[in-house]
Amino acid sequence: MKPNERLGIYLCSIAGLIILAIGMYLYNTAKNLTENGIEVQGVVVALRTKGSSFSPVVEFIDHQGIKRLHYSAVSSDPPRFYVGEKVKMLYNPEDPKYPVNAKINSTITVWGAPILLICMGSFFVLLSWIVWYLIKYRRGVILFKEDIFKRKEVRLRNDIMHKKK
Repeated sequence: MKPNERLGIYLCSIAGLIILAIGMYLYNTAKNLTENGIEVQGVVVALRTKGSSFSPVVEFIDHQGIKRLHYSAVSSDPPRFYVGEKVKMLYNPEDPKYPVNAKINSTITVWGAPILLICMGSFFVLLSWIVWYLIKYRRGVILFKEDIFKRKEVRLRNDIMHKKK
């Protein structure tokens, strides 16, 4: 295996493992939020524009009776929510990042990033392993086949040479 091929495989594999680790961390965070979080009712009070997409701004009252605003990181076009719509909010008051950790309780906002990163990381790791296998073993098979053909060719030449004598 050439040094450049080895470096590319290592970098792809390491990048995949890093992405996979971040995805697993986010998965554990989302799992902790869904298992230990408090669900409260919120109301969409505004839609922020991000380029051509919209993200909701949700107002909710937490367990202490404090009115909070949540600016969703997930945006879409057309908007998933409209102003005045009631949504369920999920937050964990014991999390050190509270109230930043609050999320709209939907599959995409809670589980979207972890699932996407786990899939991407797995893809990169699997891709690097497949390329490594193909380079290491299939090249050897090809070289072995070429070697067999060369040996047969040499034997044929030797046979021809011996027949002439």
